[in-house]
Amino acid sequence: MLIALILLILISIALGVLAYYQYENKKADLAILTKQQKMLEDALAEISEKESSLRAVFQHSNAGIFICTATDYKLTFANDILADMLQVHPEHYHDISIISYIGEQDREKVMNQLQKVVEGEAGALRMDVLVEGEQDFQSWIDLSVSPVLVKNEVRLLIGIAVDNTNKKIYKQKLETTEVRFRQLVDNLDDVIGLIDRVGKILYYNKAGLEYHKQTAEEIYGKYFYDYYDPEDAEKIMEIKERAFATKKVSRGIINFALLGEEYWVDLTAIPIIEKDGSVKRIQAIGKNVTAQIRMLNDLKNAKQRLELIMQGLPDVVYSAIYDLNDQQVVFDYLSPKIEDLTGYRMEYFISGPNRFNELVIKEDLQEFDKFAENIQKADTYQLNLRIRHKSGQIINVTDHLRAEKLNDHKLRVSGTVRKIDQAG
Repeated sequence: MLIALILLILISIALGVLAYYQYENKKADLAILTKQQKMLEDALAEISEKESSLRAVFQHSNAGIFICTATDYKLTFANDILADMLQVHPEHYHDISIISYIGEQDREKVMNQLQKVVEGEAGALRMDVLVEGEQDFQSWIDLSVSPVLVKNEVRLLIGIAVDNTNKKIYKQKLETTEVRFRQLVDNLDDVIGLIDRVGKILYYNKAGLEYHKQTAEEIYGKYFYDYYDPEDAEKIMEIKERAFATKKVSRGIINFALLGEEYWVDLTAIPIIEKDGSVKRIQAIGKNVTAQIRMLNDLKNAKQRLELIMQGLPDVVYSAIYDLNDQQVVFDYLSPKIEDLTGYRMEYFISGPNRFNELVIKEDLQEFDKFAENIQKADTYQLNLRIRHKSGQIINVTDHLRAEKLNDHKLRVSGTVRKIDQAG
C-alpha cells in the first residue's frame, strides 16, 4: 500500500514537471510567434511608410511613376501621368499586374528582366517597350524599374515610364526617309561619298562604286587619295580641307586625266557639323561636267573663230534691244569694226544704254524712233543714218537691219552698218 502511494506521488510529480515544460515550450513558441508578428508588422509599416512617401513625391512627377509588388507585379500605385499614358482611370489599375499593360511582343522579355531584378541578378531594368491601354490604345515608353529593399529583401518595385511614342514615330519616319534617300542617292549619276577627317571612305553610292569598279566591302575604310594620281589627289584634298577648316561648303572644278583623255568633275564638299560644333566628316558630291565643259570650250572656240570672221568684214555687225517706252537702245553685241567706224571701242557702247542716242544725229534719231514705233511684224529694213565720229566728223551710214517685236514695248534689233561716205 505504501509502495502504491509512493508510485502515485512520483507519477504526479512527473506529470507536473511534464506539464511545466510543455507550458514553457508553448510560452517560448508564443514569444517567437509574437516576435515574428512584430517583425512582419514592422515590415508592413515600413513598406506602407515608404510607399506613402513615394506616392506623395511621385504624384507630382513629370514622368509616369508606378509601384508594384515584387511577387506578382500588381500595381499598388500609379500617378496621373502613367494613368494618362495607359489611357486608364486611376481607380482601375489597383491589383492589376503591370505586365498586363505590356505589349505581347515585349511581355515575356519584361517578365524575365523583372525576375532578375527581384532575385538580385540585375540592378535595374531599362528598356523601350510597347504598352497597351484601354480601348486598343498603344504607345511606346522608355521603362525603368528599380527594386525597393525592406529588411534586406526586395518587396516592392518602382517604375518610371517616359512616353517615347513621338520619338519612336519620328525615328521610324526618319528610317523610312533615310531608306528612300539612300535609294534616291544610289540611283543618281553623280558620285556621292562620305569621307572622314583623314580621308577614309565611309560611304559611296552606286555611281561611286561603279566609277572605282569596287564593291562597298572592298572600298570602305580605304583612303580616297589612294585611287587618284598624286596631283589629282592634291586638288581634291585642297577642297576637302577647306570644308573642314571653314565649316562651309567648298567647291571646285577639277580637271582629271584618264587614259589620255581629259575630263572635268564639279566637286562639292559639304561639312557635316556635329552637335559640339566640330566637323568629323564631309559629304562629297562629284558631278561629271565633262560634256558641259567641252561644250563651253567649243562655244568659246566658235566665238573666237566668229570674232576673226567679224574682224575681216568691212561692216559693223550688232545686236540690241530697243525699248519703245524710253526709246533707248541697249547693245548686247558689237563687232570690233565699230571702233574703225566711230572711234569708240565696242565696250563703250555695251557699257551704257544711251550710247546709240549720243552717236546718231538728233534728226535721224527721231526718224529711227518713228520707224520703230510702226513695226508690227518681224522683217528686214534699210535705214540711212548720220552718226558723229569721236573726232566730231559726221559720217553717213546704211543700216541693214532685222527688227522683231518681242512684246508691246520691246524690239529685238540686229543687222549690219556700212559706211557710205564722209559728210564733213
